[in-house]
Amino acid sequence: MAWKNLVIPFFSFLLVGCCAITHPYYTTKFGSSRPKVNRFTLNKKGAGNISLIDFDAIYALPPKKDDVYSFIRFFKEGQILVGWTRSLDNIKKFNNLERGIVGYYHISNDTIYLEQYMTSPHFCEKYYVSEGIITKDSLIFNGGNAVYKRHKVSGLKGEPNW
Repeated sequence: MAWKNLVIPFFSFLLVGCCAITHPYYTTKFGSSRPKVNRFTLNKKGAGNISLIDFDAIYALPPKKDDVYSFIRFFKEGQILVGWTRSLDNIKKFNNLERGIVGYYHISNDTIYLEQYMTSPHFCEKYYVSEGIITKDSLIFNGGNAVYKRHKVSGLKGEPNW
């Protein structure tokens, strides 16, 4: 009976608390998670055919509720920054590389692959890969349910450190 009093709390701790102790990521001053060790797979492939992406633009998903846009910003070396904004004129948000979800992309023909780093109390850390299609001014994901439109933005700056 005494061994159950030790074993059950021990395994509960392993299941719930291990991620909190090992911290495979760090948090920026804006509350965004970044991996301590880069385990991205798409960064090894390179960006691919970058001529299909506009680096002087963000790609925004129109809001469905709460007037919040989801956006993706692309960098020439293959990195992406995914974030949220209420205005497509918010240059501060687009240039703040310490806020948002980080990742990499790879383009093959007209197909784009995105790999994003995410954390959660449920799965600690995860590298999530999605696939989409590039058109002239849009990125189409999830069978057409998520269409990110290109929006030119002047003044984009900053170099990613992931």
